[in-house]
Amino acid sequence: MSRHRHWRPGRQRVPGGNGRRKPQHKKTTETYAIKLAIINHYKDGGKMEATLAKFYPGVVGTQRETKRKSVHLWEKRRAHIEAQCTTTTGASRRVVRSSGTSTVLPTEAEYEIVLWVKSLREDGVPVSAFMLQHKALEVAKMLKIPRSVFAAKWSFRKLFLRRHSLSFRRSTRQGQIAPPEAMLIAAEFREKVDRRIEELGVDRVYNADQTAVFFEYLPKVTLSPSGEKTVWVRCGGKDKERVTAMLLGDSHGTKYTPFVVTKSNPSKIPETREENDRSRQGFGIHVWKEVLQLQEEGDVVMHTNPRGWWNRRLSVQFLSIILAARLGQFYSIGMIFPLTGPTTSRGVRLVSMSI
Repeated sequence: MSRHRHWRPGRQRVPGGNGRRKPQHKKTTETYAIKLAIINHYKDGGKMEATLAKFYPGVVGTQRETKRKSVHLWEKRRAHIEAQCTTTTGASRRVVRSSGTSTVLPTEAEYEIVLWVKSLREDGVPVSAFMLQHKALEVAKMLKIPRSVFAAKWSFRKLFLRRHSLSFRRSTRQGQIAPPEAMLIAAEFREKVDRRIEELGVDRVYNADQTAVFFEYLPKVTLSPSGEKTVWVRCGGKDKERVTAMLLGDSHGTKYTPFVVTKSNPSKIPETREENDRSRQGFGIHVWKEVLQLQEEGDVVMHTNPRGWWNRRLSVQFLSIILAARLGQFYSIGMIFPLTGPTTSRGVRLVSMSI
């Protein structure tokens, strides 16, 4: 059964009428620049007839009287008109609406969102369009504005950014700041390693590298004040957002099983803590079951400690596992191994051994 929508009947057409007339768009409004020119001409000349004849030639009757009243009204609003004409954009406008006019969210609510964006950007946290939309919906929910009325779509974001001089920018760089002499240091280190390899008669070189792996996604595009030339994104300020990985490769191009170090609080019971370190690589008895499965699926070796960083105990275990698989192979090897300790004292060491 088909359904038909019944519209309310409109007013009856006047006998002999042609119905609704099409808009002809004859009404025009002067820009602030034209208004200023008109009132300046009226002020300098002092005669209304001369002003109307110059700017509105051919206008007679009621329309001419309307223009005369408009000139007097503009003269009373001279300060406002002159203020708008101080900028090119303002001079080309025909009407000025205050910020927040015809918006669903109140001005105070938008200022709250701006403060939220500012606080995150001061901490170096990127703010994506998805985050901005959810924050706007959260504020609207607090104000009891239904989702059907306000959905924080792209049109809201576009006007919101324009009202508060914000724009989406891509981070200009992400990572550590290398010293000016970084390339020179790298070249000198390469020469040193080549010289030591020749002196020690090394057949194979192993290179162990400690690096941080960030597992929380950080968007590449963030909100930033319009006009900024540099946009910074903080990517390593929270330890719980990364794990430490020790990667190993040799001069023959072979890659070995990586070591991964996570951060977790140890047990407060000394006996349990010692048992975890000795038998379960620092993990608790319940977490250890999941770690075993992850190690098998990902071909990694996982450890944990309170800081989530490499230490000397892990270095010994790392060497014992890597070198234990090469027993019975008699050749001289060299290992470039990172030294542990504070940032200012870290370095690398070329160790030579025969196995």
